[in-house]
Formats: sequence, C-alpha cells, structure tokens
Amino acid sequence: MPIDGGNLEVLRQSDISSLIIKLADAIKDTETPRLYFHCSAGIHRTGFFVYILLRFKGHSSAEAQVQLAQLRQVTADQVGSERLELADQIVSEFVS
Repeated sequence: MPIDGGNLEVLRQSDISSLIIKLADAIKDTETPRLYFHCSAGIHRTGFFVYILLRFKGHSSAEAQVQLAQLRQVTADQVGSERLELADQIVSEFVS
C-alpha cells in the first residue's frame, strides 16, 4: 500500500478508502491481528493507519490512543493530533 509520505495533504489526496477496506478485511476475523507496517520513521503513516485499525477493532478514540502508546510510545507522541482527527473522519465514513 504505497503512500508517498505522511503529511496531511498526501494522506488527504491518497486513495485511503481502498487501503482502509483492505486493512479492515485483513483484521476482521482475527481477534488479535498482527500486521507489519513500514515507513521511514514508523511515526506518521504508521501511527495514522494503526490508529484507524484500532478504531475499526472497536476502540474509542481515547482507547486507541492509549493502545497506540502501548505499542510504540514515540509513534503515539509524534503522530500528530491533525492525523488522528483525519483518521477519525475517515473511520466515521465507514461506521456511519
């Protein structure tokens, strides 16, 4: 799922919906899914998509942020509130 960078403009312009559908399908039948994410620093894109997946697994925004911090503190600290807000907007499109 190549995405050229983790800045907001790239995330907004990418075909995130098809990527989210693929990710959601990958975890839907697994209680504790294990996925491997790789980006240059493991912060912006990784935090963005892991947060989305946590939300799809039923975590509230607060719970997903706590879980993200448990998985990797530096990612949780530096993913950025603006990416989490965009992620929440995307999740709401699928949940509604």
